[in-house]
Amino acid sequence: MSNVEWRFALVLVAASCCTAPLLAQTPTGYTPPTASDDGWAVTPAGEAGLSEEHLGGMERAIRAEEFGRITSVLIARDRRIVYESYFSGPPEQLRNTRSVTKTVAGMLVGQAIADGNLSGTDARVFSLVDHPSVVNPDPRKEAITVEDLLTMSSILECDDWNQFSRGNEERMYLVEDWQQFALDLPVKGYPAWATKPQDARYGRAFSYCTAGVFLLGRVLENATGTSVQEYARAKLFEPLGITEWEWQLSPLGHAQTGGGLSLRSRDLLKLGQLYADDGIWNSQQIVPRSWVAESTRPHAQIDDRNEFGYLWWLTSMEVDRRSASAYYMSGSGGNKVYVVPDAGLVAVITSENFGRGDAHALSERLMAEYILASIGALSTGAADPGQSIQQNPLEPEASHRSTNMAEGTFNHHEINYIEFSVTDMARSKEFYAAAFDWKFNDYGPDYAGIQKQQGGEVGGLRLQSEVAAGGPLVILYSSDLEATLNLVREAGGQIVVEPFEFPGGRRFQFKDPSGNELAVWTEK
Repeated sequence: MSNVEWRFALVLVAASCCTAPLLAQTPTGYTPPTASDDGWAVTPAGEAGLSEEHLGGMERAIRAEEFGRITSVLIARDRRIVYESYFSGPPEQLRNTRSVTKTVAGMLVGQAIADGNLSGTDARVFSLVDHPSVVNPDPRKEAITVEDLLTMSSILECDDWNQFSRGNEERMYLVEDWQQFALDLPVKGYPAWATKPQDARYGRAFSYCTAGVFLLGRVLENATGTSVQEYARAKLFEPLGITEWEWQLSPLGHAQTGGGLSLRSRDLLKLGQLYADDGIWNSQQIVPRSWVAESTRPHAQIDDRNEFGYLWWLTSMEVDRRSASAYYMSGSGGNKVYVVPDAGLVAVITSENFGRGDAHALSERLMAEYILASIGALSTGAADPGQSIQQNPLEPEASHRSTNMAEGTFNHHEINYIEFSVTDMARSKEFYAAAFDWKFNDYGPDYAGIQKQQGGEVGGLRLQSEVAAGGPLVILYSSDLEATLNLVREAGGQIVVEPFEFPGGRRFQFKDPSGNELAVWTEK
């Protein structure tokens, strides 16, 4: 068998939050929200179906600094605030959530199209901004569209996640003219190991690019004939009752639509609720319903677990052996605005965990282990253990999986599912049955559940038309090698594990008793 890379994903990870004076609390440690005159209704969490005891535990964990510098957490369910706590600064403080507010640029683009100021997402960017001349001229740059920037998949060589990228945002901040910086970027190259757009899912190669979102702001200003700040005030902020904000400007005085907008936590919650309600706030259609739907469906694939809409991140979140689809706004330091449609829930997490490599993981853990887990409908105790998990728009076959997984609940020490992507279902089932003595539950031609000899399902085979060279993709939901080995061993078969040197980290060969290599696990 050719080598198979075992990709390793943390489901829930741990780390460390800041203290603030305690408010009046219930015996559970939960603090009910306080009514205000900003358009939000409030209700106790228990009346909205959330565990006040669980939320009290979250508050204690944050104040014990288990999540680093979390500065505020707000939760709304069914259009009412059910939890609101501030751990640094007062409620009226404008929070700098960095790239969270990139998503606001996408909202304004949708409104500009609805107003007739923009012809559509296929409008060409270079025709909508002034550029007497550019470095690295290329007709492919002239063909860049608004949608390319909304999905972070333009042909520009721009990648904030790569310190060597010509378009890295840190290089942009060193020059005066940010628009010209973006327009002058060269065309991106695709070496043999990189996924080309034509080979990528949705036909787009994702590359996180702040300069491109700033360029969207300049497109908006030219299309609408007014500043981004004024357009946002008239079309978004005033209809939502947002009265205070602060927008960072570029050296030439243009709004930093790439993430420079500061808002109150309650107003960030309004932005999430706006999309949860299909663009409606207080019975007024503020963002077109069709734009909300288009913005929150996948247009580009980021990795095996996450996709990207129009400046919205799309994912599924697991808690207590169940899955819930979500879309969210995300910024440096772990700042998040989550929308979980099936739960009727919107959550804001503001954070100052800047410079921490685990900042996003901390907020994701807070969301999964405390906020989602506080909802009875998503908790193990309220669910039938044999019931299928909720449908996940990123993985349409997810409802085929049984939740009766012998390995127990999701947490950062256990594995509960392995999924193999294969190109030949019959041959793959034959191989894995022989190698591990696995049995299979068929759920149609495209998916088969892996059944242990004793216990429930521990994984599945998913049929895909194409799989990367080197063998079928294997996804392991785990957080440590020993747990991985235990699950594989318990699932059947005698696996020999041999470590070998690898410059990027630990790597282990998985072999059968005869010494034949079955797979390779690489530490990521």
